[in-house]
Amino acid sequence: MPSFSDSRMFGKPKRDFQRQRVYTAESRIGKGKRLNSVKEMQSFVDSITSTPEFRIRFPRIYSIDVKDGRGCRNALGSTTGWVKMPIWSRCEVIVIHEVAHVVSPWEEHHGPKYCGNYLWLIHKVMGRGMYLELRESFLAHGVKFEDDIQKKDYVDPAKKALEMILAKKAKKQTKETVAC
Repeated sequence: MPSFSDSRMFGKPKRDFQRQRVYTAESRIGKGKRLNSVKEMQSFVDSITSTPEFRIRFPRIYSIDVKDGRGCRNALGSTTGWVKMPIWSRCEVIVIHEVAHVVSPWEEHHGPKYCGNYLWLIHKVMGRGMYLELRESFLAHGVKFEDDIQKKDYVDPAKKALEMILAKKAKKQTKETVAC
């Protein structure tokens, strides 16, 4: 049992303000392939953790142990390197959700950094289409997230349209200037 000094050392956990928003957003997207056994889930997780991109982004994570979660009400992911997956939760999206808990700081819960890691993992494992689906669902449900992918290669359609309009105007002004 932790002593009083232990609780002071680690502090009171922050409230998980957007937990329900994340779950609601996640429930509005596809779930990916069903993973029927612990062995199948372990193979799936190993295929994620063995990629060079994963190793570069999360160098402290060497492996993630998948445990049978029967008897658990919820799927669980621990920063100590394991996930527990009850039978109902055994699909790609929920396994990735729990892997994101393993790679994110403990105090993050379902915070912006966690959600950013979750989006990144979805993008790398399930592709751009599923990433955009989850990202749009996050936006629709008010989930705050950090998004390294958007910063690098996501193009906002409205921004792109505005850039095209401004480029046409600049080209037209250049032609008018040359004609004078």
